[in-house]
Amino acid sequence: MTKTKIGVLGAGTWGTALARMLARNGCDVTMWSALPDELKAMSVTHAHPNLPGMELPATMHYTADIAEACAGRDVLLFAVPSPFVRATAKKAAPHIPDGQLIVDVAKGVEDKTLMTMSEIIEDELAKAGRKARVVALSGPTHAEEVARDMPTAIVAASATATALLPALVQLILASLAKSSSCLERPSAMPTTFTRHRRYSGEARNPSPTVEAETPCQAPPTLQSR
Repeated sequence: MTKTKIGVLGAGTWGTALARMLARNGCDVTMWSALPDELKAMSVTHAHPNLPGMELPATMHYTADIAEACAGRDVLLFAVPSPFVRATAKKAAPHIPDGQLIVDVAKGVEDKTLMTMSEIIEDELAKAGRKARVVALSGPTHAEEVARDMPTAIVAASATATALLPALVQLILASLAKSSSCLERPSAMPTTFTRHRRYSGEARNPSPTVEAETPCQAPPTLQSR
């Protein structure tokens, strides 16, 4: 069986918690950080200093080469802090192929442009002549909840359903559904898919909302593992 290849840009608590969850559920995960010492420590200790008690799978890979982290990935997870999203997107853009599925987990807006994090990624890719399918993933969950396999909830949004649904299938349902938070609950909380609404300082007509609920259950490929 071919493993889903995930590149995680950023080695903070949220990105690391998601990377661990994905690796535990059979994905081929490679983490990138702008801090080589941080990567070296994680590769040796299999732990994150700000997520005590969490053990990282030995199958995870680490690299300080952003081109390697972006090459041949089914999904790219942007998990750098919000102030560094633009610089990271600019650095990664030449190595990201057209049509790449990108899931951004950073929150907030850029102070000078009022762009959301997903819009910043799209902007930097456009400058490099690239276009990707970008999905925003947010709380109300916390990194420590995912790191401990606790019951939690997430929200994902995209400008197009064609970007949103594959991202949720590959990144969330294929992993959270197999975690103890779903398997141990007799009636798991559904995940809601909502079309991304764009806002800025000026008035805009919001895009129509499209919602669909998918129960928290593992796909057949994961149930058989």
